[in-house]
Amino acid sequence: GRCTGAPITSSSGSLARYRLRPVVVAMIPLSLKIEHRLLSQSAFGASFVSVGTSRNDRQQKFLASPRRRVSPAAAALEPFDFSSRRGWDDFYHRRGEKSEDDEGGEAFEYEWHPSIPHSSIISELEPGCSCLMLGCGNSALPADLYDAHGGRTRVYSLDYSSVCVEAMRELHGSDRPGMSFVCADALKLDETDISGLCGDAESDAFDVVVDKGLVDALMCGEAWDYDVSRLFRGVSEVLRKDGGLYILVSFKLAQSTKDFLQEEGGRHGFKWDFDINSKSNNGVSFSIGRRRA
Repeated sequence: GRCTGAPITSSSGSLARYRLRPVVVAMIPLSLKIEHRLLSQSAFGASFVSVGTSRNDRQQKFLASPRRRVSPAAAALEPFDFSSRRGWDDFYHRRGEKSEDDEGGEAFEYEWHPSIPHSSIISELEPGCSCLMLGCGNSALPADLYDAHGGRTRVYSLDYSSVCVEAMRELHGSDRPGMSFVCADALKLDETDISGLCGDAESDAFDVVVDKGLVDALMCGEAWDYDVSRLFRGVSEVLRKDGGLYILVSFKLAQSTKDFLQEEGGRHGFKWDFDINSKSNNGVSFSIGRRRA
């Protein structure tokens, strides 16, 4: 079932202190739980609103939010099981069907956190760096970054949906030779071969990791603290130790969640700067974790 964000006391380890207390929403479909999360300004930290709130009202508010470069025909988001790889594959299949008549592929693209302009992320990256995008989905961000830097930045995009990766390769592969798409699990980065993909043939570490919505998705799972811990551990294996950046775009994080991310990230040399004022807004946090040697 879904949980609230009240920290609990435990002597069984640091992760347990941040586990969430279950409340009586276990029978609510996962898609409905996430639909609420998409609208909540205090995601991952506050209790769920009454389940009697109109689902249609919440859906309409979300669907009315602006999406960059997404056609009206492609705007509707049908709820599905966000924890299922098959659910994501089906989602990308549907996007592909809707984009068949769109030569530029814009109908296939779908942006999470559209209120954060891609320029806010791109401005944090130096041209010529190497960038790993985790859970890239069908966002236009990899292409926007590549184009903004004139093809000088090596952009490596990872997603665990083979349907998504194949579509993105077809969409961008011929026009952007410096972009790579790989089908792999972000929770198993230590098992993913990234040699030669970081812009330096002798390097196996990226300068920047971008996470736009992946932590959000992980926190929808029952064992979110364990999954986020695995993610950080894997990122620590592929991100440069002397000044590497982890750019996190997420729904607003409760203080207890920030404490968890700060502590867990600290184990791997990350120092977090949450809710950067010039780039965050009322509903979305723009945060940066800086890697110390």
